[in-house]
Amino acid sequence: MTARLQLQVALVEPREVDAVVIAWTDTAVLVRWRTPNGHEQHAWIYAGAVRRR
Repeated sequence: MTARLQLQVALVEPREVDAVVIAWTDTAVLVRWRTPNGHEQHAWIYAGAVRRR
């Protein structure tokens, strides 16, 4: 799936990342992804921001 997230790098900007869905509810999705330098991140996001591949 692809998720649209707001990440704070040097500033906050929306980015699309390839992520794995860990859990979900009717309105939110818990996603896990790796940053370009290999750090694993996860966040709950609005379900409407997720698009299946």
